[in-house]
Amino acid sequence: GGGNVVYYVFGYVLSVLGSWVVIPRVLNAIRPYPARRESMILGGVEVLLYVTAWIWFPEFFLRIVAFWLGFKTLKEWTTREVWSPAAQIRYNSYLIGSVLSVLFGAAGGSLAIWLRESSLLSR
Repeated sequence: GGGNVVYYVFGYVLSVLGSWVVIPRVLNAIRPYPARRESMILGGVEVLLYVTAWIWFPEFFLRIVAFWLGFKTLKEWTTREVWSPAAQIRYNSYLIGSVLSVLFGAAGGSLAIWLRESSLLSR
């Protein structure tokens, strides 16, 4: 019913807010420059994609993740940046941020499903 919306809201909030708090702190610890605003927005959209896929399309979750990461990687490769220590930091930041986004999306989706199935909020 309509009460299920609360479960999904909790999952989305955990995913988006958790990723916006944790991911920039982790990435800022390994790179010498802060996160850009557009990267934060894209990261939020990415987490929304993952949590939505986890909740509503679980059978396609891995395909959706693979497609999105492939798309992002293709974009990274087309920059034709010369390999350097700075490029290595950028690439490592990209990988770490992507993994954390997938994990936050799956965590938020799992929370929403767990709350819905256990009906903890209706007791």
